[in-house]
Amino acid sequence: METLLHPDFVEFGRSGTRYTRAGILKEFGPNTSPAAIHSSHFDLVVLAQGVPSLAYVSAHLDAGGNPHRHALRSSLWVCTEVRLAASIPPGDPDYFREIRSAIECLAL
Repeated sequence: METLLHPDFVEFGRSGTRYTRAGILKEFGPNTSPAAIHSSHFDLVVLAQGVPSLAYVSAHLDAGGNPHRHALRSSLWVCTEVRLAASIPPGDPDYFREIRSAIECLAL
């Protein structure tokens, strides 16, 4: 996940809490088990060459696989010389890989 987060990364949680890159990397480090999350209703808009904006809905999944704690999310991505980086990414670590692949397919 470290390679996907822009150095100026900022995220606002559902509660309005502001998170930094260092805080997210610490929270979702190698020894953590993040909650199961389902994402849907994707809307991707290219704002400028190499700058896609993604809006979507996320929800935590309970033990039975039922969604709860829904949230409308938005992320702004920036293609850099080295990698695609998120300046305001989603909160789901597994989701990063899926979004990165989708955006790279756009050949931004």
